[in-house]
Amino acid sequence: GGIFVAPVLATLTARTEPKTYMASFCDVMLKVSLAPTVSVESLLKPNYVQGFGFTNCALPMQDALAKNIPVDVFVVLTDNEVNTGTMHPVQALQKYREKTGIQAKLIVVAMTSTGYSIADPKDGGMLDVVGFDAQAPAIMRRFILGEETRGDEVATPVAETAGEPDGDSEPDVG
Repeated sequence: GGIFVAPVLATLTARTEPKTYMASFCDVMLKVSLAPTVSVESLLKPNYVQGFGFTNCALPMQDALAKNIPVDVFVVLTDNEVNTGTMHPVQALQKYREKTGIQAKLIVVAMTSTGYSIADPKDGGMLDVVGFDAQAPAIMRRFILGEETRGDEVATPVAETAGEPDGDSEPDVG
């Protein structure tokens, strides 16, 4: 699931956002060059779709801070919400904000539900999205722009759209 969706979503972002920095990560960061013209078919070839180790979702903020990259929104696309690093992603974002003065936002899109979230629900600059459907990009866009979303705009979890109910009658959106 998520291992195939993330490269496609990253490419769509590259096509619509002129200023992006793409990276793939697990316990290390790997810069990814995605041309806006790359085909979906080529993204599903083994050179793009790779298995990785544990996921450290704090790495994007830590890497941007270390490389002095100005970021207004971090979007993490992951197939799992596992934090293996020494710093939680919330702490990494807070440190990035403090050191750079940029009130960066964080969106974590988890393709599968593991029963917990990464974002701090008390921080209006963080959003968890679990699963992905056609409404999710619009919800994320409004969050990035600081616009209100309607309560009826709820993304359907990937498991439900794939015909595999996750046992939860409520859609999982953070």
